[in-house]
Amino acid sequence: MKKYKVGVVLGRFQMLHKGHISLIDESLSLAEKTVVLIGSSDKKRTLDNPFSFEERKEMIKSIRPDVIVLPIYDLGVGNVYLWGDYLIKTLKDNNITPDLFIFGNEDKVDLWFRKEVLSNITIKKVSRKLIDISATKLRESILNNDKKLFDLYVPNELNKYYDFIKKTLEEIQK
Repeated sequence: MKKYKVGVVLGRFQMLHKGHISLIDESLSLAEKTVVLIGSSDKKRTLDNPFSFEERKEMIKSIRPDVIVLPIYDLGVGNVYLWGDYLIKTLKDNNITPDLFIFGNEDKVDLWFRKEVLSNITIKKVSRKLIDISATKLRESILNNDKKLFDLYVPNELNKYYDFIKKTLEEIQK
């Protein structure tokens, strides 16, 4: 039996990589159900946010089909309780009551949730050093025609998306 009912992983996934998948897998190992919240889902295509919510959802589901994937829009509020409240409300609006959040190890996460919320939810931070890659570096390497980082840090299941990813990045850069 798993320790938690619902684990939640939050990220932009603006070049899904093995670091992201490791967070999702951590939730899958600990919780009966895993929800992936895709941030910046309201953003137009830019070099920092090149892929739509639907494109990122498709990539995640192609690797981990059993997760629930939901959009999260940017609030522009910074690292305050309003963000944590928004995350919880979005989940509750979808009839989801989380008892576990898994994040890459960032100090700002400690500022997102009120004390009373944390009495019912476990926050687990995973070191980003375990898989030391960033989506920004991946996007840059693809634009520089260097597929080595992609091959090293992106799950094999996403190889079929490489040409689409490259073309999308090149079109944005024009």
